[in-house]
Amino acid sequence: MPADRHANLEKVRQQLCDSSETSLRLATLAEQCQLSPYQLLRQFRQQYGITPHAYWSQHRLQMARRLLRGDAPLADIAQQCGFADQSHLTRAFKRQFGLPPGRYRHPGR
Repeated sequence: MPADRHANLEKVRQQLCDSSETSLRLATLAEQCQLSPYQLLRQFRQQYGITPHAYWSQHRLQMARRLLRGDAPLADIAQQCGFADQSHLTRAFKRQFGLPPGRYRHPGR
């Protein structure tokens, strides 16, 4: 992969990590790289093993997992990680990790 393509994909990856928006659009990300959305999907998957949306979702869930080590309310964690609300975080967290965030935070309860 040419260096400029790799740099563009890294910029997209970094933007996904930096964004707490809930409405990132593939077309906008692709335009920034001067690629079609299909080309971006294909190249991103080739480089990172997953689609940009899956990468973004996993990043937000990993951030939530780190924040659950503290004592911030779940609603605040959901907002900080870019989820629409606490129930959205709970559904995604349970789907990814097999248990709700409250049980993750306090396993004995």
